[in-house]
Amino acid sequence: LWLLHLLRQQRRLRHEATQSETRFRKFFDLTPIPLCYSRQDGRMVAVNQAFTNVLGYTLEDVPTRNDWWLKADPDPDKRKSVMESWNQSSIMDSSRMPETFERHVTARDGSEHAMLVDYNSLDQYLIASMFDITEHKKMQEMMVQTEKMVSVGGISAGIAHEINNPLGIIVQAVQTLAQRMRPDFPKNQEVAKS
Repeated sequence: LWLLHLLRQQRRLRHEATQSETRFRKFFDLTPIPLCYSRQDGRMVAVNQAFTNVLGYTLEDVPTRNDWWLKADPDPDKRKSVMESWNQSSIMDSSRMPETFERHVTARDGSEHAMLVDYNSLDQYLIASMFDITEHKKMQEMMVQTEKMVSVGGISAGIAHEINNPLGIIVQAVQTLAQRMRPDFPKNQEVAKS
């Protein structure tokens, strides 16, 4: 009887573990930001659907972190700094706060994405959450350009004002002289008769 109870409890625990894993996998796949997680040795365990949708890579394309960064960042100098940050022991220390880095990532189709990559460790796994800030960066650049154009416009208006003041005086003087030199101007006729 005791053995039967133990077997039932074991079966129930296995069933609960399977359900928990299924819920975790659904949550992982339905998360709208690109996620990937890997073992401490660098082997990739999973990438979610958003990772594949945004960047085009599947788990088969990137079986290890090194494979991922070879594809994601073809520039060897940048890739070296990324690999150094991946290999920092502090990232794998679960007692530390998550570390966030801005990375420029090349998608499978060749498009460039500016990403904020947030590294978290969980037991012997490293989880990378990626926030695509490409559009945000473009908006920032547009705002900087707009501010520059507004500044140039203000400077142009100031210069135009500074030029218009003396020009107005000159134009007024020329008009007065032209008026005074007209032969049909009554004052000119009076002076000519005298």
